Amino acid sequence: MGDFNPLLPEDPERVGVHILVGRLGQDPQQAVYLGHLPDDDTLRVIRVLAPRPEATPQAREQITNGLHAAKRVSGAHTAKLIEVGWSDDSPY
Repeated sequence: MGDFNPLLPEDPERVGVHILVGRLGQDPQQAVYLGHLPDDDTLRVIRVLAPRPEATPQAREQITNGLHAAKRVSGAHTAKLIEVGWSDDSPY
């Protein structure tokens, strides 16, 4: 993977188990990072959705289930979804 920006001071160092190494972009709905697993240097794109501090446990479950549904989407031009979770108040 070629060009990416360094992490900003307010960026997390980790999302889930992934160690972040750079920033690919951001808009009001999400931030997109580049990271890897602690025991594997293979770079992965980590998309962190906007924080949802008001989300109830039921709302969190609905969001998580919706993201898990994306795992069933496949195709030659579709990125494979590997992991879904929450980092503080933000789904990823």
